Amino acid sequence: PTPAAATPDAAESDAEIAAQMQEMQRQLLEAPAADVIAQHLMSFYELAAMHLGSDRPRLADAKLAIDAIEALLAGLAGRLGPAEEAIGSALPQLKMAFVDAKGRSTGAD
Repeated sequence: PTPAAATPDAAESDAEIAAQMQEMQRQLLEAPAADVIAQHLMSFYELAAMHLGSDRPRLADAKLAIDAIEALLAGLAGRLGPAEEAIGSALPQLKMAFVDAKGRSTGAD
């Protein structure tokens, strides 16, 4: 049998994927680094919130995401633009959600 990548459809699909990747890279390079980093910080925030909001909170994973946010905010203070204040303002709420989830998980034992 012919390998899937050797078929015309697979080659076209590979070319489409390569073109999409190239376009994504172009867009990423056009965006200010501060915006991209702030977007990743928001992804960390969402990751922590999802771990805390699940039926069985994954506290260690949530804490890792929270610690990553704190470390990046501290290390990049004053360099992330307007998103820095928004993320910094939302962080205490996330920490409170962590404390609440930790209390629920300890109380469930």
